[in-house]
Order: sequence, then C-alpha cells, then structure tokens
Amino acid sequence: MLHASSSTHAPAARPAAADYAYTRTANHDADEAAQRLHAWDQTYRQLTPGRFEGLTTDFWFEPMQLFRERSNRRIHQAGRSWSGSVTFGILLSIDGPVRFCGQAMDLDSMMMLSGTDELDLVTSPMLDIVGIAIPQDRLTWLDASGRGAGERGPMNRLLRLRPAAAARLREVMQSIFDTIEADPSRLSAAAVREQVRDDVIDALAAATWQGVVEAAPGRRHLNRRSVVQRATEHVLAHRGEPVSVEQLCECVKVSRRSLQYAFEHTLGISPLEYLRVARLHGVRRELKSTPRGTASIQDVAARWGFWHLGHFTTHYRQLFGCRPSETPRPV
Repeated sequence: MLHASSSTHAPAARPAAADYAYTRTANHDADEAAQRLHAWDQTYRQLTPGRFEGLTTDFWFEPMQLFRERSNRRIHQAGRSWSGSVTFGILLSIDGPVRFCGQAMDLDSMMMLSGTDELDLVTSPMLDIVGIAIPQDRLTWLDASGRGAGERGPMNRLLRLRPAAAARLREVMQSIFDTIEADPSRLSAAAVREQVRDDVIDALAAATWQGVVEAAPGRRHLNRRSVVQRATEHVLAHRGEPVSVEQLCECVKVSRRSLQYAFEHTLGISPLEYLRVARLHGVRRELKSTPRGTASIQDVAARWGFWHLGHFTTHYRQLFGCRPSETPRPV
C-alpha cells in the first residue's frame, strides 16, 4: 500500500510489516523538519542565519527505512532513531564542515547509529544526506570493522571508507532516490522494493568488506564531546525555559573556559551562541502556538531573556529570515 503525502506531520509510528509508505515534504522551519521522519524522536536547531528551506523524503518497506534530507542552513540534529534499529548515514554533498559525535565527517565517511544511541550531528549549510535504518538483527552481513549485530555497547561511530567504496555507495543511493522521487509509484511493485533492498544491502556490505579506515578519537576529544553531550541534554530537557551558561557549567561540573573549549571543538560555536539560538527557537515555538492579542512579542521575548528588543529582532530576523511580527501565529 502506497502512502504519498505532503502534509505537515509525518506519521509517528513505523508502518506495519505488510505495508510500505512514502512521504516527500518541503520544510520551512528546522523544528518542522525534525518531525518529518517516521518513528524518529528528534530536535533540530538552526545555527546559521537566513530563511530555512528543507526537503525530506522518507520511504519504508519491510524491514528497511530509507530517507533523504536536504537543507540550506547549518543545523544541530539531536535525538534517536527507532528502537532496535541501526542507521547508516552517507553524505551526497556538502559545502562546509560536518561533525558527527564531534568528529569531522566528509564524503568518504559513513556514520553509524543504533536506536539506543544519541544522534549528534552538526551539518554544513548546504546539505544532502541519505540514511538507511535497518533492524539490528538483520545485520548478519556486517563484518567486524563495522561491528557485528551481536556486539554490545554504544554503536554510534564514524566509519572512514575507502574513496572508491564511498563513491560507489553514493552513486547507488543517489540513483535510488532520484528514481523513486521522480516516480514514487514504482514502489507499488514488490519486485522493485525487493531489488532496492538488495541493492542497498549490497552497496553497504561492499563498502565495509572493502575495508574501513578508522582513526579512534583521542581521550581529549571524547572528554570534550561528553561535556557538550551532557550540556545539550540539559538544554533539551528544559526546552520550555531559558538556560544560562552558568547553569550549564554547574550542571556538567566544568569551568566556563572548559565549556567554551568543548563547544568550540565539538560544535564549532561558543556555548553562549548555542544558548542564544536555543532561546530564539524557544521564542519562535511560543509565538507559533500563542494566538495574536494574547501575548505581545516583547513579553514573549522577555520570558526568554531577551532584554533588548532591537537586538532580539535583529538576531531573530538573521536566524529565521523574517521579523518576529511575520511569524505565523494562531488567530
């Protein structure tokens, strides 16, 4: 059964085993883009200024989820995939630094993430990335370089592929998505779904079998990433309220200088910049859910700690590409 949709909310649950589903949706807000993937629990924060434009394609057929995300602004993605899954992420194109779990990612890299591990991805401004989520018990083909299905412990890691293997994997995924996006009805044929599944597994297996070049991150990198992970988890746990740098230092038990180094090393921005972006997203969420006339922009901004309305308006317009007064609000 084919489900094609351009609605504002993608289905939350995985399709039943006998079904398959397809959605392709344009996004004009990072918060909305985070909700587009079936069964994922995510939060996106836009980090660079300008109007956000994104496009998400997501299709399922037992036992696999394939998705493609394109966006035009640097964003920080956090969250988790569905339970029992392992997700492989491949960049089709980028135009700047990308960090997965604090490590630099390029076109010859492949990220791997289990459903129990935390997604931590900082994208480049112009991004085209595809993901493949597969039940962990279906990964019997995965060799030791990429971790076998029976291994325990965290699976989120960055695999460095040989250039030829990475190029072949990108070619296969680009071809699949370009073809299906041009004509989603192709998925109605069971033979097509079976062949796509085989082609994806074959390309993934070949990429790992041909050898993975992986440099283990140093202790300093791991420590700094742990600081940022605990700090961002605290921010996400308090999405409905502003958080200060001092609160983060107290929460993760580090000095302000150590927090600064950790954020700059892992995310490429300072903790103050990160928190300002988080507060701007908080204002935007509140404005989008508050009817006009019930709360002024100045009052909402003040609740999120913006004491200078002019500076707030400038930062808001730079980040989201519109003035606060132009934000869609309920009547």
